Amino acid sequence: MRPVEEIQPVNDRLIFWQGYDPAVKVDLCSHALLTPEGWVVIDPIPLGQVALDELLSGKSIASILITSANHERAAAVFKKQCAAPVVSHREAVAGLTIVPDRFLEDGTVFHGLNVISLPGFVPGEIALHSSGHRGVMLMGDAIINLQPGGLGILPAKYCDDPRTARKSLEKLLQFPFEVMTFAHGLPITTGAKLKIENLLK
Repeated sequence: MRPVEEIQPVNDRLIFWQGYDPAVKVDLCSHALLTPEGWVVIDPIPLGQVALDELLSGKSIASILITSANHERAAAVFKKQCAAPVVSHREAVAGLTIVPDRFLEDGTVFHGLNVISLPGFVPGEIALHSSGHRGVMLMGDAIINLQPGGLGILPAKYCDDPRTARKSLEKLLQFPFEVMTFAHGLPITTGAKLKIENLLK
């Protein structure tokens, strides 16, 4: 897909960008969260040089995070451009062409982010929780927010085990969060946890 030429702030620590991928015929969304070590870039699609320079603005990329076996996207390009390590859950490796530099496990803390494994979805599916800004939940594919359907769980036909997948989403409710981001769809900037509680009823 073509590089995206514009980034958008969600808040003063969270950046969002999106682009249409004709190969899969859907908008793809990427995010970068600023941590004390630098930006953690999540499921990156390509950025044009001007947009990348705007993102960096004198800061470095600490890590490039892949949320599942399906989300390698432009991780290799970012690694080459920014000399940053690639990280994923170990179970994602079978679907990747890039070899991650580090593996994340459920319950570990990574750059201040809580790692939440979500079995039942795509292999290696994880979410990440940041306690800043009243709580931010960073998602991969497990929950999507595409129009016109709006907020929803990844359709069962894309899940390894739909029943386990839905059950695993209850782990998200252990954390406080007002903001939620998605690999497909616009971020929710307020009241996100309540919306997920209602979704899972």
